Amino acid sequence: MIRGRGEEVANRMLIRPNAYEPDMDNSKARRIKSSRTGSFLPNRIWWNTHHVLALRSTEPAISNVYFMVRTSLTEDKALVLWLNSFRGILTVFVFMEITEEAFTRLNTAR
Repeated sequence: MIRGRGEEVANRMLIRPNAYEPDMDNSKARRIKSSRTGSFLPNRIWWNTHHVLALRSTEPAISNVYFMVRTSLTEDKALVLWLNSFRGILTVFVFMEITEEAFTRLNTAR
C-alpha cells in the first residue's frame, strides 16, 4: 500500500510500498487486492514537496491518496516517464484546478 503523499513518497519515480494491507480472506479484501496496480498519479499536488508527478511501484500496490492506473508493464513505464517529462508536466497544467494555498488538484472529469 502506498500511504501518504509527503516528500518521503514523492521524491523519486520508482517507489516501494510503505505500508501493507492486512492479509484477510473475505470478499472486500479480495476486491481490494484485485485492484492493485503499479503506477500512480496524484489526486492533489503540493508543489513544494512533489519532485515527480507520476510514480511507479516495484510491486503491485493500492493507495489511499493516489489515482491507481492499470496498464501493461511497457505502457506503465512509458506513462510514468512521459508524465514526468516537460511535455507531461504541461499536460498536467491543462487539467489542473487551483485550490487553496500551494495545492493543485487534477481534474479527472475531462
